[in-house]
Amino acid sequence: MLIRKRRYLNQMTQSQVGNQLGCTFQQIQKYENAKNRISLPKLVYIMKALNIKFAELDEVYADVLLPSEQNIQQESEDNVERS
Repeated sequence: MLIRKRRYLNQMTQSQVGNQLGCTFQQIQKYENAKNRISLPKLVYIMKALNIKFAELDEVYADVLLPSEQNIQQESEDNVERS
């Protein structure tokens, strides 16, 4: 997952990230292992703490789309390409 990968690249522990976000290392662990969902405000804080750019979320988002959402997204991309 992107959060764990970026945390490793930044040489940060789960505790260090948790301290920046005001939560425990256990909560960060749950986010990394997809045991808990991440609210949008919390995601923004995580992105700031780990220097993640919005465009990098495509990597994460593609993994969680449902098949029907993937079809809608593909149709949308096809329409943009035709324009």
